[in-house]
Amino acid sequence: MIIQSLKVSRRPNLIWLTFDAGHYLAISIDDVYKYSLKKGDLIDDQKLRLLFKISFNFLLMEYALRQIALSPKNEKIIRQKLKLKYLFLHRKYHPPQLNIDEIINEIILKLKDKNLLDETAYVKSLLRRHSHKSAEYLKSLLINQGIDFQKYNHLIDFSEDITKIKKLLPRLGTDQKAILKLIRRGFSLSYIKKAIDDCQNVG
Repeated sequence: MIIQSLKVSRRPNLIWLTFDAGHYLAISIDDVYKYSLKKGDLIDDQKLRLLFKISFNFLLMEYALRQIALSPKNEKIIRQKLKLKYLFLHRKYHPPQLNIDEIINEIILKLKDKNLLDETAYVKSLLRRHSHKSAEYLKSLLINQGIDFQKYNHLIDFSEDITKIKKLLPRLGTDQKAILKLIRRGFSLSYIKKAIDDCQNVG
């Protein structure tokens, strides 16, 4: 297989490689210089696999950094996102067989070295986004994210549930359907009844 062309991408630090056999991939300009890639180079299967690994490592790292820039992430979430992104890249570029777990592990290590996977910041961000949900829902949310709830239980105030229910009651009402909706949101029946009683007594 022969490198047919190297074209500068609109994205910074990115070069498009095309091959005479129909393959194409994006690679960082630093790696183009590192591996002395140029038009007309003969690429065997081993070198092609290396180039795709380098390409995917670069593209996935760029993706991970963009995701973290949007909001804090923990290791479990970034792994999930990287695996989904890899499937997208695989469909787009049709690479030779790659060890995706190895690539993702390398990226995770680099992110950790740069202190970019801040679990505490991620938990606080998650709780802020779901602040209207019940404390029980928030507890389940953290556990399902692979987070040790006991480590962060001080950030969840179960006593706030009654206040949250009172804010929801004007919109939902106090009939049986409304109560069932609140239960599905993770609020306990005793808190729901207490909130309804408080509102009715005020009225």
